[in-house]
Amino acid sequence: MTVAQGFSPGTKGAGPPIWSSGDDLTAQVLARVSQSDTLTEAEQLLADIDRHLTFNTLQYHLVLDITYSPGDTRTVEAEVRAAGQDTAYLEFTAPARERGTRYLKAQKSLWIHQPNLSRSVLIQGHMLRQGMLGGDFSYEDMLESGSLLEDYHAELRPDSGGLPRSGSSEKVLELTARHPEVTYPRRTIWVDPELKVPRRSELKAASGKVLKTVELGEIITVNGRHFPTRLVMRDLLKQNSNTVMTVVDPRFDQPVDRDIFTRRHLERQAP
Repeated sequence: MTVAQGFSPGTKGAGPPIWSSGDDLTAQVLARVSQSDTLTEAEQLLADIDRHLTFNTLQYHLVLDITYSPGDTRTVEAEVRAAGQDTAYLEFTAPARERGTRYLKAQKSLWIHQPNLSRSVLIQGHMLRQGMLGGDFSYEDMLESGSLLEDYHAELRPDSGGLPRSGSSEKVLELTARHPEVTYPRRTIWVDPELKVPRRSELKAASGKVLKTVELGEIITVNGRHFPTRLVMRDLLKQNSNTVMTVVDPRFDQPVDRDIFTRRHLERQAP
């Protein structure tokens, strides 16, 4: 449910459809992280990334192409609605055996409801580290959200520059978690210096061991926002697997009915 890092802070509580200004949210993040008027070059780059990749609401059609091993693949599709930092809803639409399976992210909890169950089930503990549908995105990856600037300290690597495939020299950032709640204590990200979006990320344990890699591409521009619509995740603890996430027809900062983000809606009976 997340593209790059996740969702930015949004409005909360009962009320009308969710709506606010993305620029306001970026200002809120900067105010919380730094009380000074000056950010380091690395911090400014993270702030720029947040400006492009965070949002108040996001709606899109999701296509996941999962390769378990060479020749063993499957494709699933879903509709996704996300609002703010802590709230998202996903419902699979294809293939038939997955249709009607739904996920609700509410705060730090993740609920799943399947058509053959009367009530939703909370995914927790070791289950969060399992791959969704056996793929490379774990349930923890789905839960991860927030601002990179808020979650990580950043340093610009001295040898920045040097992924020529994008046509420019990427800047390389080394990130270290500000708090223990983040899924990956360390990250290395290669950032397009012109678009200010990541092109590649290494997700690491505290020891520095690379656990997963993510490649981001097919970047679109919507109202000045640069947004990658294709992510390739590889879990390096598996062999020869990868999951390709394609975001189709993303719609930013449009009103979303709050009732979608309730267990009542999650557990509703199919018409």
